[in-house]
Amino acid sequence: MKPSNMQATFSSSRHKDARRNFQLAASQKDLVDGPEEGMMPTRMQDGIYEEVFEMQVDGAEIDKFNQWLTQIRASLPTATLCLECTDLPWIFAQIAEDRGITYFYSKSATGLRKFSETFQSIDNFLVLTGKLVEKQAKRLGKFPELTAATVSGLEEAQLLQRILESEIERSESKKRTKVSASRDKFLDDKSSNQAPQGPTSTLKFLLRVSKSDSDKPQELLEAINSIEAQCPLLNFWGLIGDSPECTKVYHSLKAILREDKKKSIKMFSSFDASLDPTLYKNIGAGLHNFVWLISRPEQVRSGES
Repeated sequence: MKPSNMQATFSSSRHKDARRNFQLAASQKDLVDGPEEGMMPTRMQDGIYEEVFEMQVDGAEIDKFNQWLTQIRASLPTATLCLECTDLPWIFAQIAEDRGITYFYSKSATGLRKFSETFQSIDNFLVLTGKLVEKQAKRLGKFPELTAATVSGLEEAQLLQRILESEIERSESKKRTKVSASRDKFLDDKSSNQAPQGPTSTLKFLLRVSKSDSDKPQELLEAINSIEAQCPLLNFWGLIGDSPECTKVYHSLKAILREDKKKSIKMFSSFDASLDPTLYKNIGAGLHNFVWLISRPEQVRSGES
């Protein structure tokens, strides 16, 4: 598709994350053409230093992405959305965040980490939804930006626990070089204003379920309690299913947890645009703890109409 000659000016005054993201956008060439070429000097406005970047963007692609999000919102007007971020262009991520999306997911640890390096925000939730294997789990120990990983049961949870323990032990074995008290305080203050560094100390986990699990709420509860007991670095966050029907599992588990007010669980489920929108209304899709996984269709990814 031939890029439109649409020029967009972006300001970093909205929050610190935007400034980093504008700078990181220079590495993306698919929808944005060289912000470094149109970068304007830092200027003062209303007492705030502001950096403005002018870049050529593909207006047609952005319109198509916005229209797709609008269609999703028609079915899920009040729901929490979680956007697939594998190979997601920076400008799409910025648009999604501007439209209230703060959850991003990927089946790949590599894809999720690449996204976190390209689009940085302390307000976002990064969720790994793919099957956990040892090679992938090893990358998570050095990924403090990660919010949650998905496990299918105790065995995968124990693998993740071992990885986190190993990385924490390795990190603690490296003693910081002795410095003066003032220098030490300076380093601490400086690091507090930057993105998280070092190993992942604790991690939320999602338990993968299928629609047939709606008849087994007690078994699910026992599995969750077993993981938390044997994997102290993992904290239960919620369930994840591959279809809207899996929401029945959430309701059945929630029913036996009503007396335990400490157990606040989320339900992540894939959104299917081919289903009747009334279905989502009937299952309470807008409930606070429901999070819907949305993925750009092929025509939005490829630029086809």
